[in-house]
Amino acid sequence: TGSQGMLLLDCDGRVYARGEDIFGTLGTGYEADGTCPIIPDEEAPNWADPTPLELDQRFDALLPRLAQQACMQTGGELWCSGTYERSFGGFEERRYCAYERLEGPAESWKGGVTMGLATCLVSEEGRLFCAGSLRSGMAGDGRRYFRTRRWYENPDRGPWRVVSVGWDFVCGVKEEGTLWCWGAAEGGALGDPSIPAESAPRQVGERRDWEWVWSDRDQRTSCALNASDELWCWGENGGLLGVGDVAPRPVPTRVVFAD
Repeated sequence: TGSQGMLLLDCDGRVYARGEDIFGTLGTGYEADGTCPIIPDEEAPNWADPTPLELDQRFDALLPRLAQQACMQTGGELWCSGTYERSFGGFEERRYCAYERLEGPAESWKGGVTMGLATCLVSEEGRLFCAGSLRSGMAGDGRRYFRTRRWYENPDRGPWRVVSVGWDFVCGVKEEGTLWCWGAAEGGALGDPSIPAESAPRQVGERRDWEWVWSDRDQRTSCALNASDELWCWGENGGLLGVGDVAPRPVPTRVVFAD
């Protein structure tokens, strides 16, 4: 879901749209002359019921949507639509009214694609590349890059299984099952108070059974799932972490669900 509409994926790989298409995120197409004009809110397409998009491809997954961008994945390819006001990986700063393939530094991508103000992609070989607003050391090399369309490869070759971009930090899980974070350290974002800010990727704890991690692109909050189906969260809280209070958690804390 996004701020104005939603995309749905059925079991056969077909994509449906519902809601308004103010920013082009639903990929409803260009005008006859090839332009993609700014559409006033009151004139934007608005579907009350799920409407199939006329796409030639069948897709494997929908990626977490942003307010003005949306992407989906098929066979290692990444297709995106929407409005790109900042340098955003392989896209120019303009509106895309139809889904177009993102051209990255590798031929194909696996399920580690994640987007915020920065874009990070995991290649089939497990290498990690990032572009966009890589502030606070998010590139993993201890440097800052702002609004760059250049792809920077993380010095740590992993191999990575999945990564997630937070507000000004990144967390990822390697194929060996270890959890790593880097970038800004405020609010307990890195899951370990001993990890210095703007550093190279550092391991969080000693566990080797992590399978998945998610970081909030709007706050310094993350959650990870291990092989025992336990959910652990850390960072800023305010009730988001589901740990029974609103206090921040500087280290991963298990979320206990009611029966």
